[in-house]
Amino acid sequence: MDIEKDNETIIKTGKILAKMGRMKEAYETMSNVGDEGLPFISEIFLLMGDIERALIYARKALEKLKEPEYLMESYTALGGVYIKMRDYDKGIKNLEKALLIANYTDNRHWISIINNRIGAIYFLRSELTTAKVYYDKAIQGFKDIGDVYSLISVYLNLGLVFEKEGDLLNAINLYNDALKLSQEFAFDYHKGMANFYIGRIMGLKGDFKSAIDYISCGIEITKKIKAFENLLEQYLMIGMLFLKMNDLKKAEEYIRRGKNLANNLKNEILKKKILILESQYHILKGNPSLALRILENMKNAQFTEIKGDILLNIAFAYDRMNDKKNAKIYGLKALNFFKENASILEIISCYDKLCSLKTFESAKEKFENLSLNLKRRLRFDEI
Repeated sequence: MDIEKDNETIIKTGKILAKMGRMKEAYETMSNVGDEGLPFISEIFLLMGDIERALIYARKALEKLKEPEYLMESYTALGGVYIKMRDYDKGIKNLEKALLIANYTDNRHWISIINNRIGAIYFLRSELTTAKVYYDKAIQGFKDIGDVYSLISVYLNLGLVFEKEGDLLNAINLYNDALKLSQEFAFDYHKGMANFYIGRIMGLKGDFKSAIDYISCGIEITKKIKAFENLLEQYLMIGMLFLKMNDLKKAEEYIRRGKNLANNLKNEILKKKILILESQYHILKGNPSLALRILENMKNAQFTEIKGDILLNIAFAYDRMNDKKNAKIYGLKALNFFKENASILEIISCYDKLCSLKTFESAKEKFENLSLNLKRRLRFDEI
């Protein structure tokens, strides 16, 4: 029996199972090939949101595997783990090592995979122009070799760039392309994410019914494949939508689900995001002092992506407590933070939230006009 050829067949089978969202079967299959399966086992845990085990397997792969092909895969896996850990310097360092090997061996497939991951780092650093350069390279590479699964992944990533830039038309077109392809090829992981992203844009547009329909579909798929970090993100979004609709009972249900799930994850930002959502629930429920206690404990959090939301919700709590002085202080801090650090969409959301506060009644018309002008720039009505 040709063991090397047999292992190659098993690895291909494991990768197909993962693409179909059958993560448990993919893991069991890859466990049968010995050390050669270590990099992809790391990738499986990464998709499931188990960063700790993903890191263990990526490091083990680097320790055990020395052939260029497997070394390249190991560095790529470790780079992906560091992206999730938000250690972007280590992520780039490992991906550049992987890219060096991929270029040396002229492995066009892996060059595209690595370009996609490097693009993700630049996106997360808000270097959007550079991110698009790497994503465009990845798209061309995957089209040339006919890798539809990876192509869908880049479509979703590039859509996030356009979304952050406020180009919602290009974003939703990419998400729709990703959804169509993932349905055609039965790629459940991508199908779940595409539904989620489309639903999020529908929510931004104010079409809450369509948003909930899409995200509910995403939740069912994502739950089935056990991609838990993605599932928590979707619980957060649908919970927020129900709060906007003033359906506190449904919002509470998804907050509860999110908290239960967050307890089993290592992602500190997601844990804090669910607490921010819970604080909004308490404010709307009529208990702003409890919300304020939750938020005050997070006020000095170092995570940039949640700092504006914390400040804004502190302002919301003080407003409901009729403490207009503190509500104004934190509301303006939040607005300045969003203007300096956030996307146009987040600035719009901040203006809309401030318009709902009694503290900013005198500035309501001004904020409404500023929000409306930004929405016109984003062509909300064309989506």
